[in-house]
Amino acid sequence: MQVDTHALIGQFAADFVASFRELEKVKEIAAPSTRQSIAIARLLSAKYIKNRELLEADFVDAAVVTSYPRVQKIAEEIAKDTIRKLAKQNTSN
Repeated sequence: MQVDTHALIGQFAADFVASFRELEKVKEIAAPSTRQSIAIARLLSAKYIKNRELLEADFVDAAVVTSYPRVQKIAEEIAKDTIRKLAKQNTSN
């Protein structure tokens, strides 16, 4: 089964930021913005162009490095959940 990597990148960025925004603790410190979604997509696209593949760790790393340091642990957990949900959706289709 072929997965459209660019669609997955965009979906991950949007879903991650949406999930991240829902957390009260994150809102108090610094709510994620559309700019973060764009930064995540750019980082992942560059990584994909360079390596011709993306690993789960690449998605998690992009989410973490674009988040404020005080919420990076939370970002890591949300990113892992988000990419696993997307992977599950893509394998079940």
